[in-house]
Amino acid sequence: MDLDQIVERLMPVSRKGGVPFTLPPAVLEVQPGFVAGARLERKGRGQRGLRRVSLARFDPDAVEPSIGRANVAGAEELRGALRRVTEVIGLGDSRFALLVPDAAVRVSLVSFEAIPSKAQEFEALLCWRIKDNLPFATDEARLSYQENWRGENEVEILVLAAKAEVLAGYEAELGAVEASAVLVLPSTIALLPLTPENGGDPQLLIHLCGDWVTSAVICGKRLRFWRTRRFNAQTAGDVCGELVPEAARAFASMRDRFALEIDAVWLAARPQACKDLASQLESALGRSVRTLPGIEAYGMALPQSELEAFRDYGAPIAGLLQNAGIISEP
Repeated sequence: MDLDQIVERLMPVSRKGGVPFTLPPAVLEVQPGFVAGARLERKGRGQRGLRRVSLARFDPDAVEPSIGRANVAGAEELRGALRRVTEVIGLGDSRFALLVPDAAVRVSLVSFEAIPSKAQEFEALLCWRIKDNLPFATDEARLSYQENWRGENEVEILVLAAKAEVLAGYEAELGAVEASAVLVLPSTIALLPLTPENGGDPQLLIHLCGDWVTSAVICGKRLRFWRTRRFNAQTAGDVCGELVPEAARAFASMRDRFALEIDAVWLAARPQACKDLASQLESALGRSVRTLPGIEAYGMALPQSELEAFRDYGAPIAGLLQNAGIISEP
């Protein structure tokens, strides 16, 4: 799936219109327990390659992902991790992309028979359509959106909505940095470009990040299903046992709503839960389960220590590079 028309940031609703996706010179990702960062370099014709990668771990309880309330519970912990990462990748006064936990952003698919030609009218209509799906008022939201699918008499829009106060909490911990976040996305959205189009057959992406799992179904370039939840605290040690019901829910939804069968399953686990997780899932689901392709190739020019961090945590960064048309170097 491509992000070619995603607006340039989760922006205040009062801002008019959007602009095409562009990849900034740096990427920062904040998750419970770690901050990952990457510095990109120009490769000609506006493209960017990977120059530096940094990872800093911290107490996972310092970030508590939520759509409706402040996420930063341990500001000092997070601030220290961000400082360690930015010292390595060298943000300077550059623009950067900020990837946040999936649970901090509400992902919706909204259909219209027709779309108003004026951006202000369209955004007002979007807010009206998604207001019942948000635990806060739409005037407190930042929105991003792009066309997800177009039929003869229907246009489907992918909408990302986050509470401005929640995103401000993340951005505040970068207050000492002169750079600015010009692109804000939930991390699994950044993974979607790594899934092969596969002739348009339904594919399930399972993204496991710490104690959280997101399931997304993609048909070609169209997102059809999205669900994010936290592991049950009493059974979190049984990773496969937690993931199988999530996958089964996605399988059932595709059958019941669209009469479609999921053809393949892709797994992104950060950090890697156990070496045989993919084979365990494959046995339980009766489907091929593979790790997302092409991630490590983007980091081959990195020093060994940075390559290892990128291999274990850098899949969303690889997804952004893939989406920008960067060709991984052998």
